[in-house]
Amino acid sequence: NELSFSEKMNCLQTAELALYKEFDGIDGVIKQFIDAVRPWYIFPELQDRPIVINLWGLTGTGKTSLVQRFVELIRWEPYFHFDMGESREKNWSLRSRLDEIQVFRNGLPLVIGLDEFQHARSIQRNGSETNEPSLRLLWELMDSGKFQIQRSNDSFTYELNNAIQTINQALLQHVKIKNGTIQSGADTFRNCVSELSNEFIHNAFVAVDTMKNGCSIFNNHFVEQLLNEAPKQFTSKMALEAYICKCSGDQLLRFLKGVYQDYFRPQTVDCSKALIIVMGNLDEAYPNCHSFNPDLSADLFYRESQRIQLPQIKSVLARYFRSEQLARLGHQHIIYPALSVSAFKQIIQKKLEHYKLIYAEKLALDVYFDQSIERLIYREGVNPNQGTRPLLSCMHNLLQSPIAQLALFACEQNIKARSLQVEYRNKQLWFHFIGNDHIINTLKLKPILRIENLRRERKDNRQALVAVHESGHAILSMLLLRKTPLQVFSDTVEFERDGLVMSGTEEIIPTKSWIKKQVAVLLGGLCAERLLFGDDSKTLGSDSDLRLATQIIMSALMKNGFSAPAYFSNSTDEAQLAITTYTKELDKECMNWLKESERIAVDMLTSNMDLLLHCAWKLSDKRTIGQKELKNLFMKHANVKERETWFERKPANEEYRAILFEQFKTTKLALSPVA
Repeated sequence: NELSFSEKMNCLQTAELALYKEFDGIDGVIKQFIDAVRPWYIFPELQDRPIVINLWGLTGTGKTSLVQRFVELIRWEPYFHFDMGESREKNWSLRSRLDEIQVFRNGLPLVIGLDEFQHARSIQRNGSETNEPSLRLLWELMDSGKFQIQRSNDSFTYELNNAIQTINQALLQHVKIKNGTIQSGADTFRNCVSELSNEFIHNAFVAVDTMKNGCSIFNNHFVEQLLNEAPKQFTSKMALEAYICKCSGDQLLRFLKGVYQDYFRPQTVDCSKALIIVMGNLDEAYPNCHSFNPDLSADLFYRESQRIQLPQIKSVLARYFRSEQLARLGHQHIIYPALSVSAFKQIIQKKLEHYKLIYAEKLALDVYFDQSIERLIYREGVNPNQGTRPLLSCMHNLLQSPIAQLALFACEQNIKARSLQVEYRNKQLWFHFIGNDHIINTLKLKPILRIENLRRERKDNRQALVAVHESGHAILSMLLLRKTPLQVFSDTVEFERDGLVMSGTEEIIPTKSWIKKQVAVLLGGLCAERLLFGDDSKTLGSDSDLRLATQIIMSALMKNGFSAPAYFSNSTDEAQLAITTYTKELDKECMNWLKESERIAVDMLTSNMDLLLHCAWKLSDKRTIGQKELKNLFMKHANVKERETWFERKPANEEYRAILFEQFKTTKLALSPVA
């Protein structure tokens, strides 16, 4: 790593460009990472404590591979990678793992990667603190970069102890040692070695059958071990050997005893010039992180993840680590976005290029993948909050697993093809073997599709019911909140959910008026069912809507002063700090709010029945409709008044600042002196 300043700058720039090319959807992360690394890479000697860089994100978004690839690109040695997930294993010890970096105890620059860092938590889910002694070294490492470690080379300590006992016994039996060699009593020395040696463990001395007066006593292996563990004045093996050649028996004995004592003294490891990269999955910081519905939009996840800021990350980290530990993580926290639709498609295309090379190598055929293959891979393999791992697994199953079948088929049919074209049609993979300009033969394989087969238009009673329910939510969102959903589903692949209205979050000010409208939207599904099918035909399935609607209102009434300027609670933990005597009155007021919101929902749906019917019928026939189609339906079928006044709502629905300014201006004019 002995490069000049300009060479380091060029190397870092080259690495940055390569990372942009190799990793899709994380350009912002790469730029932040390179900027954070630059001071360490260019001037590591200026550090007096480690630089700590934190990479946080969803699982499978490329944190580990980015760091590993960066280290490869700058050709940096050494890189020490620690998987903190192993800290949960019974025999795991960070202290023993840190033995690997003892050679850097003199403050040389190095890179340390602490992966799966969420597993190093010191606060459990129940709020209790853990006491893992091994992990204390971790926080010392990130603070000053210096920590003490006890060496544990059992083989060397046995050899050293054996050498001390043997030489001591030999001297007691009048063996003379001078200048590191046996001067007299070689036979006696040989007997001492034989009596005290263990045939299963290497000892310190030369072979017994070669021992004679005038020969050196230590073998080459033991001298090298001494060099690693002996006092620092020996800068080379030659210097150590020269010292031994000047020693008498007593001097050698004192020297070996000193090495033995020094060995068991704690050693200070100095990693103050280290770059420490912390990598961890913080799914809780990401909206909808617990939804595994493949129908959810990757772009929605992406947009939501871009809203995540450092305070949110630290708030989640506070559930894992104590305050002083958070401080040691520093202020360089790089937040990975979720992967967008575009990023997933770029990953698919790059991986397809990789498979082309595999097919060329194994089958000696050029391969062409139809766009239907890209669509199938995306629909089957992309689960927005799980990153690339399900996608890569899906591609392996669809495209790599059939290679052996293709080779066997070509051999059995004696096919002499020049290329292979792959497409997905009629629920089958079609592998067309092509000669000069025409298809010679085709192998059809039916893939095992675990997601795509669940996506279907059932066009049955259940889909019709769900279509009406979800249309009620979607239409009221447009009418009351002036917000068009991104997508509406009357059937999803998620086991516990029949339908879904997908809307992004935004910055809103939850006023009393907005809360009542939001509750009306939540009640819209149940109200739509009742309007179209009659009160006696209402079905179960609105429990989550009702629960959320009630929680929103009760939170406003009990905790936010919407009923009285007080804080109410039924919790025994808060009984001494909250009013608990007005629950009946609050329950009654909550019911009044719910009934008012229900009237709003029914009135709006009734006056826009044509829109409700068209939207529901469309969804009873198709499992999903998107934002553009929803807007078209609205502009065609909403009542005239709504169409004329409707517009897409923007954030900040109340003009509080403008009102404040008008009040301020009026008061200022009233109080100003008359000229």
